[in-house]
Amino acid sequence: LVVGSLLGIAKVNGVMLDLFTMVSGTIVVGFSFDYTLHFCCSYQQSKSATREERVLDGFSSMGPTLLAASITTSGSLALMSFTDAQMMIILANFVVGVAILSLLMTLFYFAPLCALLGPDIPAVSKGNVSVSMADHSVLQSETYKLTTAADSSPLSERDDNTSKTDVCK
Repeated sequence: LVVGSLLGIAKVNGVMLDLFTMVSGTIVVGFSFDYTLHFCCSYQQSKSATREERVLDGFSSMGPTLLAASITTSGSLALMSFTDAQMMIILANFVVGVAILSLLMTLFYFAPLCALLGPDIPAVSKGNVSVSMADHSVLQSETYKLTTAADSSPLSERDDNTSKTDVCK
């Protein structure tokens, strides 16, 4: 959505789709979902009970960070616009555009979608058991023990008494 919007804005402003434009468009794909992903993780990790509270938690924990990231990214790459290299100018314009559009889409499109359609009640996990607060059902999760390449036995089954047990879910 962000890259498509950026390419549409570029076309409306008369930017020709040449090699430099397409390379720049490909490079900024990774930037296009970065802020949304960070906000999504913050929303998922919130301990609040309602969607609206979880969105507010996301705004309070990630909002300033996303805004600062957008400002620093845009500010540093805007300086590239003053070079004579056409590729650098196009790349700088695309990255600045994606940083701004991604921030706007995250704050004004994705966050309201989370408030309307996001998961309402978070799952609380304790040890190997996941408890869903919605229906109070208990779900067993699988536990894996890490092994070393030299020894195929799990680290917890070794003879030494040091605490080397790592459990992954």
